[in-house]
Amino acid sequence: MSRPAKDQSPSDAELAGYRRTVARLPLTVRPSVNEQLNKWTMLFPFERGQLENFLRGVEAFTPAEFNAVMAPLEALEAKMGVAHWRFSETSNTMENSGQLARSPYYAEWRQAVQDLFNALHAKARQGAAAEPEHGRVIVLVLPASLPVDEHTAFDPWQARGRRMAIDGDAREFMRLLVDRWADCADVLSTTGSVDSSAAWVIDGEGPLAQAIHPASVPQASCLSYAQLDPFRREFLADMNVVPRDLHEASDTITMLERRDWSEWWPHELAGQDRLKNFVVDTYLSGNGALIFSNAFAQWTSSEVLRRARPRLLVARFGLRNKPKPFTSIALFEDQTKVSPLPDTPDPENSAIDAAILAHYVGLAAQRYTEYQRALVVCVAEHLNAAWVIAPQNAPLATGPVSLSPAQLHRAVLDALRA
Repeated sequence: MSRPAKDQSPSDAELAGYRRTVARLPLTVRPSVNEQLNKWTMLFPFERGQLENFLRGVEAFTPAEFNAVMAPLEALEAKMGVAHWRFSETSNTMENSGQLARSPYYAEWRQAVQDLFNALHAKARQGAAAEPEHGRVIVLVLPASLPVDEHTAFDPWQARGRRMAIDGDAREFMRLLVDRWADCADVLSTTGSVDSSAAWVIDGEGPLAQAIHPASVPQASCLSYAQLDPFRREFLADMNVVPRDLHEASDTITMLERRDWSEWWPHELAGQDRLKNFVVDTYLSGNGALIFSNAFAQWTSSEVLRRARPRLLVARFGLRNKPKPFTSIALFEDQTKVSPLPDTPDPENSAIDAAILAHYVGLAAQRYTEYQRALVVCVAEHLNAAWVIAPQNAPLATGPVSLSPAQLHRAVLDALRA
């Protein structure tokens, strides 16, 4: 079966062929694959490549090999009674997830699915040309507005890397990174990374500080908690009407996914439908991204790493307000609307949040082989210091333990060129 180019949607004939391939799979695997086919134009190049590899793996098996690989999961589905469930084959629904999670065989099912995916991807890799490896960089910034101390900022990182002093004003590093973004874009483009998903800037600064404007980082995907505020508040209001009944909640979430959000979407990001779809998916997946700016920075960054595998990720955390008494963040209440009390900045606890969540982003990157040799830099501007995890024998791993903001900026560019 021929494959479409990664920036094109499958033709009707190709899509029909894909559907026939998916129909051969065990029932519980079909929803996620069909959902990705339905959203082809909303997928990042990495996701499209993964889907193509998966389908290529299915088609590469002989009939006997295919039956042998599918047999364990199909036998488990029979024990679970999946054929008698109300189970959607076209998309992942809350009802699907609930039925699977309630099964006493759920843990076995997860392992069987993982084994199947591993076998399919291994088959797809046989005979496939190896893709060239390029340098990757993750920059995490704890801004000067957060009064982090040494223990809070760097103790979680002690297992890998080392502390480096920044000789001068650490805020200059972020200014250089943004003001000279064309340098990063040039390096990425010359090494074949031309899609905007190759570079991301995630800004957790709220209205209390100046947000990074998308125009400042051209040829990148830029998401700012402050600039998304009108969109976020409207989304939060709709999210709060989700009923508790599982079937109705699933329908409501589908409505949120399909709603036209153009009226509230930032005009600076007009026309970036893939980015909008990503934000909707990220908000729906939870983890506090809807209500806390630092949770937004962490969870969005983690989802970017999982779904897009960028060459460069810059995530800046920020100063948030204190939760107000007699309100509920667990129920996703809009703090500015449910309480008449004035907003009060919370620098000390924001610093703790941000430091922990920045480390979570670093941990998330370690899950993926692409980032095993990445340069990871966590800058604590308040301390004029950074924690650096550099590839073995790289200058930042073995050189001086003090450097200027300009030297750190050059090191990022050099790591991208590697």
